[in-house]
Amino acid sequence: MDKGKILKVSWDGSADSYNVAKLEELFQKFGKVEDIVIKIRKSRSKGSSIVVMGSKEAAGQIYISYYPRKVTCKNS
Repeated sequence: MDKGKILKVSWDGSADSYNVAKLEELFQKFGKVEDIVIKIRKSRSKGSSIVVMGSKEAAGQIYISYYPRKVTCKNS
């Protein structure tokens, strides 16, 4: 696995706030999303996931687009 394609994503709120489909919708505009794993924590104050993009370039574009801001996912 190419580590350059992997993003660690976190958000305020519980892990249940976002599902794979919502995260994929957010990130697919930057390129192919290969995999998303949502981490389930005992603490409900913060959610996190690992997102594997199809290329380093796609992962880099996400980083450039959101740094230094937090990536914010909002429920619709």
